[in-house]
Amino acid sequence: MADISITASGVVPTASTEYVDNNGIAGAVIAAGEMVYKDSNNVYQLADANVLASLSVAGMAMNSALAIGQPLTVAKGLITIGSGFTPGMQVNLSANAGKLAPVADVGGNYVVACGCIYSATQVIIAIKNYAVLHA
Repeated sequence: MADISITASGVVPTASTEYVDNNGIAGAVIAAGEMVYKDSNNVYQLADANVLASLSVAGMAMNSALAIGQPLTVAKGLITIGSGFTPGMQVNLSANAGKLAPVADVGGNYVVACGCIYSATQVIIAIKNYAVLHA
């Protein structure tokens, strides 16, 4: 299976969305719906299951930052991400920077459980960082 396909324009907060940071700054080009972490320079970067230093996932980008230094809002909780998803599927951080992948696709990468598909249109972002290399 491939990464979960999230269209940036489909990322919309719900009444249950929990904002982690309303005043974040992007340290990279980031699309709404990508998973991010805050680096040592206090800016957000794309999280990656292949990179130990990026495993402290803060949440999902709620807006796109098209250049370094642009404002970024980061959230977790219940978030609308588009349509066509399978409820109940656990999602983990992907080896492709910023992306989410089904749990079956984490082999050979660090395990960061990012949440669960809640409905055909929504995900619950609830991050559990195990920092264990999956066999």
